[in-house]
Amino acid sequence: PLLKFMAAVYLWCGFWKLLSLLNRKTYDVVEVHWPFPHAFMALPAVWAGIPVIYHYHSAELKLAAQNPLWNMGFAWSLGWAKAHVTNSSYTAGLLKKLKPHLKVEVISYGSPIAENLNDPSRGHPRRRVLFVGRHIERKGIRYLIDAMKQLPGDFLLTLVGEGDQTAELKAHVGSNPRISFVGRLSGEKLAEAYASHDLFVLPAIVDSRGDTEGLGVVLIEAIAAGLPIVASNVGGIPDVVIDGQTGLLVPEKNPHALAEAIFKISRDEHLAQKLIEGAREHARKNFSWDAVTQQTLEIYESVRRKTSKV
Repeated sequence: PLLKFMAAVYLWCGFWKLLSLLNRKTYDVVEVHWPFPHAFMALPAVWAGIPVIYHYHSAELKLAAQNPLWNMGFAWSLGWAKAHVTNSSYTAGLLKKLKPHLKVEVISYGSPIAENLNDPSRGHPRRRVLFVGRHIERKGIRYLIDAMKQLPGDFLLTLVGEGDQTAELKAHVGSNPRISFVGRLSGEKLAEAYASHDLFVLPAIVDSRGDTEGLGVVLIEAIAAGLPIVASNVGGIPDVVIDGQTGLLVPEKNPHALAEAIFKISRDEHLAQKLIEGAREHARKNFSWDAVTQQTLEIYESVRRKTSKV
C-alpha cells in the first residue's frame, strides 16, 4: 500500500510539474521515457496539443504486462503519442505484441568511453576477461564463473559492479584467485578497467521473471574501448553483437559455450581484430552519439512538421 501511495504521489507531482512548465513556456515536443507509468505525467501536453513522443526501454512493457488492467490502460495510452521510439529491436518486438500495427523507430545509445584500441598493455593471447554490470539474475554471471572453471589457469576474470547476488556469487567463486570482485566503478576507473582487459563477456539470460537485456549498453562501451566481445544470444544483444562480425554469440545458460568462445578469441588474434574492426564500424553507424543525436532530431522534426500541418 505504501509503495502504491508513493507511486501515485510521484505521478501526480510530475503531472503538475509539467502543467506548470507549459504555463510558463511553449514547447514543440515532449518526450516521455518509460511511458508506463510516465504517460500520465504527459497528459497536460496531450491536452495542450503538444506532440508527445514515447521512448521505451523494455522493462516498462514487462511491468505493464504483469497486470491486465495496467496493460489495458497502457495500450489505450499509446494513442496519445505521435511517435514511438525503442532502445532495441527486442523492445520494439515487445511493443508490437501489444499493438502489432504500431509504427516503431529504434534508436540505441551511444558510449561515453573513449576509444582506446591501441593500448600496448593488451596481452596476446587475450586472457584477461572483463564483466561490467549489476549483479542480478538476468546478467547470468554464475554461468561466466562456471565457464572460467573450464578455461586454462592463465585466464583471469574481473567482475565490476554490485547487486543483490554479489554475496551469493562470491560464495560460488570460493577462494578462486583467478576471479576478482572490484565493486562499482565509474568515470576514469571504469575506463581504466576497460583499457586493462583483453576481452569482454556479457553472459545475459532470460531470468525467472522473463526479464532480459533490452540492449546492453556495456557492449557499446566495450566496443569503444576496443575489446572483442562474447555475449549471449538474448534480448537486444544481437542488435549490437552480430555473430562472427562484431563479436561471438552463444546460447544462454551455457558455460561450455561461453568457455569455448572466450578461448577461441583469446588464441586467435586475427579473429579478435576482425571482430573489433567490425564492431567499430557497426558502432559508428548505429551507436555513436552523433548518430543517435541525428536520428533523435530527425524524429523530433518529423513530429513537429506533421503537427504543425494539422
